[in-house]
Amino acid sequence: MNHLPIKDRTDIVRDAKTGAVLSVDRLSYENRLRQIKLSEQKKQEEHQKKVELNTLRDEIHNLKHMVNEFLKKDSD
Repeated sequence: MNHLPIKDRTDIVRDAKTGAVLSVDRLSYENRLRQIKLSEQKKQEEHQKKVELNTLRDEIHNLKHMVNEFLKKDSD
């Protein structure tokens, strides 16, 4: 590929064949990939926490139900 420099810019070039402007800033690209990965990890962690919270809620609900059933049987 033949790239043409753009005046006063070192982070982008123009493709001579298509005229497209292309980023050549590898560090910014790698930083963005890291940001995306961290964002995905955070979403996964938040989802896992929600699942765990819902599980705990269900378990508490079941325990309450069991205690109420026990108290009903005990009072009869």
